[in-house]
Amino acid sequence: MNGRRFGYGASIIGTALLALGAAAFASGKKTPTTTSSLAPSAPPIQSINLVMPSSGNYEYTVIPAVATVRNPELPVHFSGSSATVTVTPSKGKGTNHILILNEETGNAALLPIPAKSATLQVTPEDFNLVRRVIVAVESNAKPLAAALVSLTDADNRTQTRSLDATDQGKAVFSNVAFGIANLSVVYGQNLKQTQDITIPSGHPATGYTVTVSVTGSAPTLSVPAAATTAPTPPQAGSTPTPPGNLPPVQSYHPSNQWPSIFGGLLGLIIFVGGGYLLYRWTKSGGAAATLKKWGIEVAAPSASTAESAWQPAGAAPPPVVTDPNLCPYCGQKKDASGNCGCTVGGGFAGGAATATRTGTPRLIGAMGIYSGNIYPITGGSVSVGRDSANTIALADDTTVSRRHAEIQLQNGGAVVRDLGSANGTFVNGVRISGEQALRAGDEIQIGNTRFRFEI
Repeated sequence: MNGRRFGYGASIIGTALLALGAAAFASGKKTPTTTSSLAPSAPPIQSINLVMPSSGNYEYTVIPAVATVRNPELPVHFSGSSATVTVTPSKGKGTNHILILNEETGNAALLPIPAKSATLQVTPEDFNLVRRVIVAVESNAKPLAAALVSLTDADNRTQTRSLDATDQGKAVFSNVAFGIANLSVVYGQNLKQTQDITIPSGHPATGYTVTVSVTGSAPTLSVPAAATTAPTPPQAGSTPTPPGNLPPVQSYHPSNQWPSIFGGLLGLIIFVGGGYLLYRWTKSGGAAATLKKWGIEVAAPSASTAESAWQPAGAAPPPVVTDPNLCPYCGQKKDASGNCGCTVGGGFAGGAATATRTGTPRLIGAMGIYSGNIYPITGGSVSVGRDSANTIALADDTTVSRRHAEIQLQNGGAVVRDLGSANGTFVNGVRISGEQALRAGDEIQIGNTRFRFEI
């Protein structure tokens, strides 16, 4: 009986071992087949004969339709009139492009790579991009410490550069189309200046540089703009910046992502916790309650102190006027029309207060290259602009439009009107749209020149 049981168990164990051995053998034989089927096949290679319009020194860079950092395309220098370019076809995911730099002129050509043709003929007209455009932004002949500069070229491609102190006020743009480009500079306390610039085809091989002077208050560097060091030109072998409509190569550092994520979460937790503690502290009485707990009594401000208006040290108190015939602002006697020496009063229809003309209205240059000049406003209307045909011609201020603004005398007062200028017209620091009533002492800014309106 025991022998039968032992034989039955041995047969079961033997059958199981045979099944495991067969499975292992089968898997071992299939392994090479599976591995070979998963091995990636070599990508096809396309060879292009690049034919230049003339012999010279050139540099080309292949810009793939889908750019990656694992297989970056580096610039290739060549001399002569032709070169052989090898690329990987895009397989329907977009169009590969080639960027060709003429090292002798500093101009570039951006062309699509033909999918089937073996020859790419380049013409002189294809070189319609400036490889490097430098925009030097300054205020009062000093470079700006910080700004956001955007450039939209004639092909409607927009590039944006953020400047800090290390840039020395210079924004560098790549592959900018010839023609009229729109430049926008955001600086200072949300100030913005826009203007059109011309990108020429003829320029030094190192690039084209344009200087832009902004108006208004903005932080600047102590080094004069003329003494700043020009940005270093791109070295041979560096990867060029593709135009705005092509995919840029994004850096990828997977090992550095987790510390950044944890650091961001920790900062968020600290910020939320600090805000909550500050809220609870404020609700409990703030600093006064805390000092009281420590036995320190804090005197509350008196009503007279809280309600009294602040005045600068040494300033004379305003005149106390009780006579209705005296001006409540300057204390001088009013004339028969109810106006005083400070010209406060009067107005246009609709209630807007303006300056009453007691003499000849005039503009007095207060800042800029026309500072100190006096321009009488006669004949009921004067025009201001860079063109010599204007009544007030500001030919030496390049930030002024040809016909910039107009000042009219009407209804016993004066108004200023912007004539669609590029940089706008400002009254007391505020950009106007349409008509703006003027009062004696108002400050009018046209381009880089500021005037004071007086009567």
